[in-house]
Amino acid sequence: DLAVFASYLIAQQQRRPPDHLVVEWFAGETPEAKRHKQDRVNVGFKFNLLDHIGVVSTLRSQKSSSFPRCYEPLLQPTVFEVEAYNPLQCPRDDIWPCRTANPDSPQQLVDWAARGRSRR
Repeated sequence: DLAVFASYLIAQQQRRPPDHLVVEWFAGETPEAKRHKQDRVNVGFKFNLLDHIGVVSTLRSQKSSSFPRCYEPLLQPTVFEVEAYNPLQCPRDDIWPCRTANPDSPQQLVDWAARGRSRR
């Protein structure tokens, strides 16, 4: 996936800012991106994992006074809807999309330690 994605970024860099190209690729918004994505689902994580350095974005000319810091919620409008965690749909999960049939039901957690012991 990475080599194909890198080629896409290089080929499209004159057309749109990199922030937009990444989302365009993940969302399958162009025929090329859609063919590569196929039926895979883009997943949004609840928290920001990186600190934004600086106050200027490729998306807008004005300076921004704040971006989410590490482990702060990463929601719209900071990121596009297709890549944003949705707290209303997934109040008990860390990723979106989540199980929407009954989002208030307790999660069935996997006991990875027990699974590891059973495979020995």
